[in-house]
Amino acid sequence: MISDKTAENRELIKEYPFLAVEKGNDRYSWYDDIPEGWKKAFGLQMVKELKDLLLLASKRDGVDWLREYEITDVKEKYGSLRWYALEPSCIIDEYEEWEEKYENLSYETCIECGAPADGHTMGWIVPLCSRCAKKHGWELAPEKTGNEP
Repeated sequence: MISDKTAENRELIKEYPFLAVEKGNDRYSWYDDIPEGWKKAFGLQMVKELKDLLLLASKRDGVDWLREYEITDVKEKYGSLRWYALEPSCIIDEYEEWEEKYENLSYETCIECGAPADGHTMGWIVPLCSRCAKKHGWELAPEKTGNEP
């Protein structure tokens, strides 16, 4: 019997082959490493846009980037999404715009539920809405106004 997660990953990898962590294994995908709130808010939109970029790269240089593009890591770091991969050089400007868009969006989006973040935790920097911060007992850092020394 196939688990729901494996079935979901199988469908994701069929549509977005670059999400496969290892060829031939569809039980786990790089999409699994995106925090739930970010997946809810923009996860599929992000991978659809990446697919479009990879198809553009394939048109430009003839390489099948949907199969050749290789992700090395996906994680949260300093309160925003980090997506590590070797981008096709023929779309470097477009790729960097895509990457920056989602890094910035993630910093402003609750990592737990996908709502707009009301702030960030202190210490380990995590963007949260007030409801999720309260639910977990986490305090949000005071926002700086730019007037502080």
